[in-house]
Amino acid sequence: MELAGSSALVVGGAGGFGSATVRRLAAAGARVVIADMADDKGKELEAELNGAGVYVHTDVTSEESVEAAITTAVGLGPLRSAVIVHGGPVAGKRLVNREGKTYPVETFRRTVEIFLTGTFTVLSKTAAAMSANEPLDSGQRGVVITTASIAGYEGQVGQTDYSAAKGGIIGMNLTAARDLAPAGIRVVCIAPGTFYTPAYRVPEAEAQAKWGPGVPNPKRMGHADEYARLALAIVDNDYINGEVIRIDGAQRFRVPGAQATGGDGNGHGRGRSHFAGCLPSELVVVRVRHEHDGDRLGVLGPVGIRHDLRHHGGLVVVRIHLQNLS
Repeated sequence: MELAGSSALVVGGAGGFGSATVRRLAAAGARVVIADMADDKGKELEAELNGAGVYVHTDVTSEESVEAAITTAVGLGPLRSAVIVHGGPVAGKRLVNREGKTYPVETFRRTVEIFLTGTFTVLSKTAAAMSANEPLDSGQRGVVITTASIAGYEGQVGQTDYSAAKGGIIGMNLTAARDLAPAGIRVVCIAPGTFYTPAYRVPEAEAQAKWGPGVPNPKRMGHADEYARLALAIVDNDYINGEVIRIDGAQRFRVPGAQATGGDGNGHGRGRSHFAGCLPSELVVVRVRHEHDGDRLGVLGPVGIRHDLRHHGGLVVVRIHLQNLS
């Protein structure tokens, strides 16, 4: 997708991911609308870009506000690329707390409204504007990049609202790409893992020390510009369409401090094991502390898996047999 002479829209453009993406798109030749509610940061970024960017105060929960940002972008040139990467408040609470109370339904509704419905609003209205473009020689009229999260696949404790919203974005992606294919408009979703952005509100070194070790490789939090470089690569490559791309250093969210109880199969010593939560198809080898028999190695797996253990000089060999797992 040729960006020179075109316009781009970045919703959430004043944030960590957004500002990095704005800079990359502007450097590639697009005139970029920085759509956000953070007026000070948005205007600072506009000044930094020296004519290549325009800040527009934008609220994704307002159709009129979104339409105004799109109108501004179209006025700068054919709108051929859009990146939806805005943030917002979330519940950050368990579904039911220790007092047996749930968080308000209105909180859940607000999160879905901002992240999922807001994404749909921008996606649909941006696609409508792109459909009026003259197609390029490739037959393409534009590309819209949405942003989910790996929490849309394996959310952490306290993320029911956020996981539902991001999971909805993931679920919408392929259908939207198919809907818009006749118009030559691509839809691609990025699902970031643990990235450092200003949203953490702590120095990067402190954040990296706390959360970086949980990423397999590279063993650090992601940088916002790595998201931006992926977004630019998606814009550039017409054959990437309808896909959700995880960018997470091979990280899979686990359930911290999960516990399981059980005995050795013969009624000897109920034990307690601490392990990282497993996905439905995974088998986890754990160390189990028995009250009477000391430490042993055991295997935790989903119902329907039969497991055998054999010891060879301290090496545990695991054989699993899958039995009609659905």
